[in-house]
Amino acid sequence: MSLQNLLSEDAVQRLRRQARLQADRVKQMQRSRAVRWMLSGNWVWFLGALMVAGIIHIIAALSLPMLAPDPVLSKMSRVTSVNTLYIIRPTSTLQDPIIPFLAPDIRYAFCRYNLNDGPLLVRAPLPEAPWSIAISTPHADNFYTVTGAELRRQTIQLLIATSAQFTEAEKAAAESSEEIVVVKAPTRQGVVLVRAPLT
Repeated sequence: MSLQNLLSEDAVQRLRRQARLQADRVKQMQRSRAVRWMLSGNWVWFLGALMVAGIIHIIAALSLPMLAPDPVLSKMSRVTSVNTLYIIRPTSTLQDPIIPFLAPDIRYAFCRYNLNDGPLLVRAPLPEAPWSIAISTPHADNFYTVTGAELRRQTIQLLIATSAQFTEAEKAAAESSEEIVVVKAPTRQGVVLVRAPLT
């Protein structure tokens, strides 16, 4: 092996050592920066900001359906006033139905209610087993449902009341000679929906 080759190999080895040393120095600097950052307490602020951002995201995602306007309620308010029963025409004749996804073999009637002026008395016929009545919040969460099969009588009388009105409503129902079911509503506004099969 020539002297020139030995010198070039020695130079290559030296360059490799220098490169390794340089890489080690960079790693040590990165480690020392990370250690300094951890010791300075900045990581606590970083984690705190991350947690706050996560909480805000979850709250926004869960509250969005409540804040969004309900197209069904706005359609209902256009065709009828509060505390008034409205019978929906057969779905086959409706181009823009008030309530979506209605079964074509069932007739529907609804009543938007508001309990600001006191409890609401609802009288509805349930002559046959397939008939049903459901009460829901403005966001379509059902909190009371009964069918003709469960009722075993021709008509039902429901007294819908809020938590604040419930005690007085129960007293009024107990004093009445008629059989009245008192229903506690979680919200002051809602919808009563009656379903009846087409015969």
